[in-house]
Amino acid sequence: MQADVDPAKVLYVVGALFGVAAVLYFARDIVFELSITVRALLLLLAFVGLLLAALASSRSPFVPVFAVLSAATYLAFLGYTLSRFDVGTDGTFFALLVSAALFLLLGYLVREGDLSPSRRSAQYAIAGLLLAGVVLVGADVVAGDLEYDVRTAEEVAIEGGGEVVVGTVTIDNPFVFREPVDVPDAFACIYVPGTEYGMRPEPVGYRVGGDRLPDSIPGSTTVSANMTVGLSSEEAATVAGPMPVERAAECPAESDVPRIVIVLGEDVPRPPLG
Repeated sequence: MQADVDPAKVLYVVGALFGVAAVLYFARDIVFELSITVRALLLLLAFVGLLLAALASSRSPFVPVFAVLSAATYLAFLGYTLSRFDVGTDGTFFALLVSAALFLLLGYLVREGDLSPSRRSAQYAIAGLLLAGVVLVGADVVAGDLEYDVRTAEEVAIEGGGEVVVGTVTIDNPFVFREPVDVPDAFACIYVPGTEYGMRPEPVGYRVGGDRLPDSIPGSTTVSANMTVGLSSEEAATVAGPMPVERAAECPAESDVPRIVIVLGEDVPRPPLG
């Protein structure tokens, strides 16, 4: 029995699958340094453009491919938006309800023939969508960077073990787009002579109040976070009085007095224990 397989259909299916994978890959924030707002809007524009391409190609074999990519792009847009914007449970329910109504309406209009733009009209609309996407990306590239201001404390008071605040970072988003937060890499070397290690490396944490620093901040917003490190009860008991905090390009090999050295940079040195 010989299977009747159309090679063209197989290639279309493979192309559609790769297109869906590319959309999902884009929505995971792995490629391109774009703001969260622009990324979501680009997915929405792509959904509309692919939908128009499917509707205007009624007799083309690419219709199923455009339709699948359009649906996948909308799902990526919806999932990305709900996961990166603080919409809450009510907002999630409303978004799902609107999405259901949207696709039911689109299906009805397509079946009744009321949603069938001409190829020329679709081309003009898609060109407009591409132009809007270019404008969004350009605006994001020109004005979308966050501003970070890191200030370390001069000393910290030691009262038992636990987290101590060794500085602050102020993050300013001057533009209207929601931007992902990428705080400077920071590491601390804690020197307490007479304890088990003498010197101990410790990653610096960022906290807003008692919560972790959010992974993104809205447009036209400023957020301040504390830079914290943890001290053991043994280290706290050994330190007499306040503990100096310094900022340096690298950690010294040793120290005769208790102190905390903060190192900032993309390639943060992490000295070995002991």
